[in-house]
Amino acid sequence: NSLTTIWKLYRNLSEDQQRYEKQLIFEHPAFVKLCQQLLRDSRRMTRGDLAFSLHAVVNLGVPQNTLLVQTLVRVCQEKLNQLDNRCISVLATTLAGLEKDKNVRALQAGLQLLVEQRIPSIRDIFILQNLMKCLGKDIPVFLKKKLEMAVLKEIDHLTFPNALRVFLALDAMYYCSIPILNACSKKIQENVHDVSFRHLVLILEACYSLQYRNVKLFSTVADYVNSTACLWDKRQMMLFLSAFETLGFQPGELMDIFAEKVTEEDPEFLNLKSLLTVLRVYSRLNYIPKDQKDL
Repeated sequence: NSLTTIWKLYRNLSEDQQRYEKQLIFEHPAFVKLCQQLLRDSRRMTRGDLAFSLHAVVNLGVPQNTLLVQTLVRVCQEKLNQLDNRCISVLATTLAGLEKDKNVRALQAGLQLLVEQRIPSIRDIFILQNLMKCLGKDIPVFLKKKLEMAVLKEIDHLTFPNALRVFLALDAMYYCSIPILNACSKKIQENVHDVSFRHLVLILEACYSLQYRNVKLFSTVADYVNSTACLWDKRQMMLFLSAFETLGFQPGELMDIFAEKVTEEDPEFLNLKSLLTVLRVYSRLNYIPKDQKDL
């Protein structure tokens, strides 16, 4: 509980604050004692305490090659069959952030086998998408297919936040499931005003990497960006345009708005790198902005 509380407080800090607080945490005598106690009691801990302690220790930045982290990884491997679905999800998240040494690879292999056995019993879409994201693209195709079928069984209960997570999890797993992508796209279109800038760009990038072409989704995103153009700075709009260019989708109104912003408001914004990016986008999409040709 102490470790999880420390991690929850730590993760909400800025990067600068985290660097400062991390030093204070690691130098604090109570933290050293806590880690020593964790090391001594690791084999007697409950499954939940074990999984969450490893997660907190790794995310706080305790080095992977320490006796503490390596011991917790080995104990997780010994108790793997005792973990419930939530603990499996937490463990998958933790392993995704670790380097692939001998112990981690062994635990990952065991985790894949356990996930394969447990998939039919997992009804929580959050756990399913997290496993998809954390197990990643290197898992066997048959396991990707099993995860897909499990998500499809719960697709009618898909909420917008989970739709967004599942969409991006498919990209992390590098698996194009058209039925799931279509269902997620519908939810995203209905709630596009709630999607952050970062996630909008990630969605477009995922469509490209998965070779998923949904013109209605592209149009919805482009229309939303058009209607909220005042909220985006020019660099953000350039990222949108560049993402649309890779998809071969021409958002004409957005391209007009961007050209007007640059030529009338801030021509100096375009340094050489930006200028080349803009010229590439407009050229490949074969678009000349209205009334902006000469400028």
